Amino acid sequence: MRKLLLYMVCLFLVFAEGAQAQDLDYKFLDAIKILENKFGTVLPKSINSQTCDFSFSAPYAKICDLITSVDNKNIKIEKITIFGRDKEMAAIAMSLVCGENMPNINAQKVSAFCNLCKDSRLPWVSNKGKNKNITVTMIETTFGDNVTIKGIADKSGLVFSDLFPILNGIRSISAPFFERGKFFDTEDGRKMEYTLQCKWGAKF
Repeated sequence: MRKLLLYMVCLFLVFAEGAQAQDLDYKFLDAIKILENKFGTVLPKSINSQTCDFSFSAPYAKICDLITSVDNKNIKIEKITIFGRDKEMAAIAMSLVCGENMPNINAQKVSAFCNLCKDSRLPWVSNKGKNKNITVTMIETTFGDNVTIKGIADKSGLVFSDLFPILNGIRSISAPFFERGKFFDTEDGRKMEYTLQCKWGAKF
């Protein structure tokens, strides 16, 4: 009798956990549906009971809207990556994590990140006609302490002479730091892929 009771308890816990996982899956699907209604097709890369990774396209000006659309007490943006693609639309990769009563992302950081991504001074790869020697290809953050910026430069010195003055003029971030550079050969000659780490603006 005792063994039967223990078996029933274990069976209940298994079904309860499965139901909870299914509920979390539905929360992710609801978030994806919200984004699809606003921005079009969303392509899930992976989804399970705790995390969800997906990608989609959205205008730079709408990045703030898409972040606030999915951030709530049960779903938190774990990481967001913005890839420069064309003049108005960005390719976006987002990772969500699900839980109970999760704190919202700092609203000031959300605003700062959005302002950074849509700042017209940034030499996004799509706008390289403004500056053919250096471009920004990616901006990424977990809304922790840092913002990561990646790009391509014809010469390593251009990161400091051309890009740093631009970044220092953007109030959303501060203290850009050259983390690493990797050289590679192309048809147009040797180039460098750089990675920078920036702090949030002084008000943070």
